[in-house]
Amino acid sequence: MNASGPTNMKVSIIICTRNRADSLRLTLASIGHAIVPQGWDVELLLVDNGSTDNTRLVAEKSRLPNTALRYLLEARKGKCHGLNTGIENASGSVLLFTDDDVRVPPGWIEGMCGPIFDGTFDAAGGRVRLADSLVRSWHTPVIKTWLVSGIPSVGDLWGANMAFHRNVLGAVPGYDVQLGPGALGLCDDTLFASQLCDAGFKLGTIDVEVEHHPDVARLTEPDLVKAAIRRGRSFAYCAYHWDRKPERFTVPREMLLRAKRAMRLLVAPRELDPPRMWRIFYTWHISYLQKYRSLQSSPRIYSKRGLATGNSEVCRAEPHAQPGRANGGRSEED
Repeated sequence: MNASGPTNMKVSIIICTRNRADSLRLTLASIGHAIVPQGWDVELLLVDNGSTDNTRLVAEKSRLPNTALRYLLEARKGKCHGLNTGIENASGSVLLFTDDDVRVPPGWIEGMCGPIFDGTFDAAGGRVRLADSLVRSWHTPVIKTWLVSGIPSVGDLWGANMAFHRNVLGAVPGYDVQLGPGALGLCDDTLFASQLCDAGFKLGTIDVEVEHHPDVARLTEPDLVKAAIRRGRSFAYCAYHWDRKPERFTVPREMLLRAKRAMRLLVAPRELDPPRMWRIFYTWHISYLQKYRSLQSSPRIYSKRGLATGNSEVCRAEPHAQPGRANGGRSEED
C-alpha cells in the first residue's frame, strides 16, 4: 500500500525471533498491512536466533505486499547477537524495530520513522499496549512495564517499538551481548538508550502505539518470579559496569530480604492467582544483590558511563553541545 510522503527514504525493519512461529506469522501479517509512503523503500530483516520450530518456513512462505523480507540465521544464543546481526546487514538510513509477538498499526512505519528522517529525534520509542485479553485487574504500573506495556520514559527505548538513525552507530556500534533474552535477560534496550544519551544524541517518544501479545504464561507467578531474577541480574550488570553504582553491605541486606520473604511465605496463603507481588519484588532485589556481589571482583567493562571495553576504546563519542540533527553525527545527504 502507498500514501503520499517524502521521497528517497530507506527503512530497515528488524525483528529478532526464536521459536515463536505462530505469533511471528501474525506479526508479519500486520506489517504487511502497514502503509509505505510513496517514495519510501522498506526492507524487513528477520533474524532467526536458532529456532527449532518452523520459523524458517513461516519466513519463506510470507509474501508481504509492501516490503521485501530477508531471512537471516544467527546461531549464537542471545537476542542481542541477533539484533547486532540485523544492524550489520541493514541498508536503511533509519532502523525500525519490533518483536515477534507484536501487531503494528497501518501508520506504524511513517509514524515511527518520520520524526527520525526530519531530524526531530536521533532515536525514539513508541507506545506499547498490552492486548486486551491479557489485561488483569492486579496489573500495577510497574508490572505493566515488566510486560512491556505503556509509554517508555524519555531517554529509554523498548525494542517492541523503537527506531533510530543509522548514524548513531558511529558512536554506539551495537548491543551489549551480555544483556537481553538468551543472556542475562533484560536491559539491552535500556543500556543502548543510555549510551545514546551519553553520546549526545536526542531521544524522544512518539505517539504511535503497537499491540503486545506475550504468552499468557508470563502473567503467572512462577514466570514473574523468573522474570524478577532476570531483572535483578540485568540491573546489577548495568549498575556495576555502566553506572558504577556503589553497593555496600550486600550480604546482610540479602540475608534480611531472604528472611523477610521466608517469613511471609510461611504465613501467606498459597494461592498464586493473582500473583503475590511481594514475593516477586523480594526476589528481584535478592537477585540484584547476588549478581552485583558476584561482579565486584571482575574488571569493569565500560569506563564510567563511556563506551570503552577493557583497555581499548570502542567508538567513544564526546557529548555534543546540542544533540539532534545538526550534532547527532548525521550527514547532510541523509
